[in-house]
Amino acid sequence: MVDQKLVPPDYQPVFESTKLRPIVEDKPNSGESNYDEQVKQLREIAMLLKYLILVCGLVLVSNLYAIVRSG
Repeated sequence: MVDQKLVPPDYQPVFESTKLRPIVEDKPNSGESNYDEQVKQLREIAMLLKYLILVCGLVLVSNLYAIVRSG
């Protein structure tokens, strides 16, 4: 992202785990699978966050319905 000028050059992630690891050429295809695994994990996290937002929305709607219903 620094190369694409999306963040300042002195940007450092807060946690080491927030950085995508570079592709290592020691073993054939090991870097690609590592990157693909990280992308897959990010997609799973995004899916779980979407479900969490959906559940929160349903709880909010049910609480609003209960408040309106009770008068």
